[in-house]
Amino acid sequence: MRFIGMLLGMAGLGMGAETCVVRVHVNNSRAAPPAALFQAKSMVRETFGRIGVQVQWLGAAARDTDAGCWPPVEIDLEAGLPEADRPDSMAYATPYAEGRARIHVFVARVASMVPANRMGILLGHVLVHEITHVLQGVSRHSGQGVMKAHWDIPDFRAMEMHTLPFDELDVLLINAGARRSTIGEPLTSANE
Repeated sequence: MRFIGMLLGMAGLGMGAETCVVRVHVNNSRAAPPAALFQAKSMVRETFGRIGVQVQWLGAAARDTDAGCWPPVEIDLEAGLPEADRPDSMAYATPYAEGRARIHVFVARVASMVPANRMGILLGHVLVHEITHVLQGVSRHSGQGVMKAHWDIPDFRAMEMHTLPFDELDVLLINAGARRSTIGEPLTSANE
């Protein structure tokens, strides 16, 4: 952790810096059970808060505001199982769609992976993963933690006990993305 703090300090992104605010709006929230969505949103807020990124969930009236580190992120909760669209994915991000980042979550796929009482935990991890793709501004995965490309059985078991962590590089890339966005530099295009 000391190494990360040193790198962030050298990059002008120290952990003591002002908290970055990311505004997020969920479309079609009725596609997910309310308790699971509430739990997922709480987990997202807490997970990003640990690294100095504040997530603010927007209602419909406030979604067009541009305050914060990034333009608002749109999350589309999609009901049903699309037949051919990304058959191995629970979600995907399109960071540059229509000038605004958009995340698509296949709610039925998420629900099919875990018992109903664990859906909020998995949905939260999926949202953290996809929001991180948007914030980093690059298409990449880590070898471990929440940004791992494919979670395995030990990861799902770990999720029951605690939130999967960010890899050190993930934190650096999120903070670098915040800095680029704050000073108006365009983020590079991502494939995911």
